[in-house]
Amino acid sequence: MFSLESAADRIIQAVVRKNVHPGEDEAGYWDRHWDAQRAAFQRTGVPTEIGDLWWKKLYDEMTEEYERVLGGFQGKRVCELGAGSGYASLLLAERGANVTLLDFSPNSHAYAKELASFLNLPSDRVSFALGDLFSTPPPAERFDVVWNCGVIEHYAWPDAVRLVRTMASGAMPCGSVMVTLPNLLSPELLYRMAKEGKGTEIYFSHRLLARLMEEAGLQDVRVAPINYWVPSFLPHAWADRMRLSQIGRRWKNLCWLFNGVGTVPL
Repeated sequence: MFSLESAADRIIQAVVRKNVHPGEDEAGYWDRHWDAQRAAFQRTGVPTEIGDLWWKKLYDEMTEEYERVLGGFQGKRVCELGAGSGYASLLLAERGANVTLLDFSPNSHAYAKELASFLNLPSDRVSFALGDLFSTPPPAERFDVVWNCGVIEHYAWPDAVRLVRTMASGAMPCGSVMVTLPNLLSPELLYRMAKEGKGTEIYFSHRLLARLMEEAGLQDVRVAPINYWVPSFLPHAWADRMRLSQIGRRWKNLCWLFNGVGTVPL
């Protein structure tokens, strides 16, 4: 790990309080999280991903970025490994992709199925697989794109590299592996960690993400910030206005999310 990133991570781990309950493992934390998301959805009838306009505009920007770097989605087979709610992948399915959502939490699948129904997606466009991210065998028919968002940063370097290699094993030769992760030093994450604490996240910078993907054996690795950095305590219109401006791309260290894409060798 680069020395600056290592120092930043040590400070974050020491200063920010943890929001994991005593005795709770990673699976228990996420089951609790998705239960809360489902409860909110059932109470309001609208998922947070749409009802909160700050989140909706974020997903708009994410989808546009993914379409740009992947060259569209029509007819592509996409697997999200560690999918959680799978909402971003469901938006890709809206644009023509066939998506498979894999996660170790049954609660996440329950929520994802409710979201797919809310979006009126055809049942043959979305499939679900329950399994551990590391031990799931490569599929007989590989995917055009294997990706995840908000997963890698929960693992120390050796396991993070191994997870990216697992992702690559599920993609076809010359297919794409894509990793989106949050920037813990962005205004939004600093605000969120001060308000709510943090789980098992580790700090990765954009250059550390590139190094990670290259060490996992990917070629032509490209890492760019997703142009969305105005924190959620400010009006969503500000965030939306900034995401449509190229000015925000110059301040990549403020962006909440970094996105890396690499190619699987032949």
